[in-house]
Amino acid sequence: MNIIKNTLTIKNVNPKNDLVTLKFASPFFKFCKTVYKTLTPKYAFNVSTPTEPCVYLCRHLNLHGALTINKCSNFDFQTFALHVFTNRKTCFNQFYNYTFSKRCKMSKFFAFLPSLIASLIVPLICSPKQTIPVYRNDAEAIKTIRASLDALKNGRNLLIFPNVDYTNVANSEKHVIYDGFLCLEKLYYKTTGRHLKFIPLTIDENSKTVNEKSAISFNGSIPFNEEMSIVSKKIADAIF
Repeated sequence: MNIIKNTLTIKNVNPKNDLVTLKFASPFFKFCKTVYKTLTPKYAFNVSTPTEPCVYLCRHLNLHGALTINKCSNFDFQTFALHVFTNRKTCFNQFYNYTFSKRCKMSKFFAFLPSLIASLIVPLICSPKQTIPVYRNDAEAIKTIRASLDALKNGRNLLIFPNVDYTNVANSEKHVIYDGFLCLEKLYYKTTGRHLKFIPLTIDENSKTVNEKSAISFNGSIPFNEEMSIVSKKIADAIF
């Protein structure tokens, strides 16, 4: 998602009253979270509860990042998710024509049933209350920006997995991330006068912990596009 030039504004963001301790999760999401948390290894969540809307970033780690952070977090996020997973038809096509058939190398015959099951469950988990649909083309990316701004306006935190390569590899040549989400800073600052905090998260498999690193923010001392490149690199270095 590239930088989108527009005049979107957000108003009445109260950093302490709306807030992140509210229970936004749907009953189904809560049920899935409880079951997954019960059946999988425990992770300690060493992340302080924010007092204003923040953008959290972590590596995807083949879905491990999203599942682990959401199962052990003690405050709410609205997670970025590829838009195909929010609709049953597009979700089925994604699993049937790509995930199971190409990534898992299953025949179309054997891929049908798991794709069907996934298409019935995943869109419920990726409901509008829990996720923000991510569109990768410029024509529709504005939808992602609008939804993100609405979430911040309502005191929600965002959780984004920006690495281009979703594998577990952490070699230096893999430090490539999508950075279109950084345009939220420009729009957020324009209407609130406050800089967004971008907080990197890492998962330590040895200690079974989710850990936060120092917040990364814009300071506005140089042109936005120049500072965006600097902030993008800082985020990439922090999450890898």
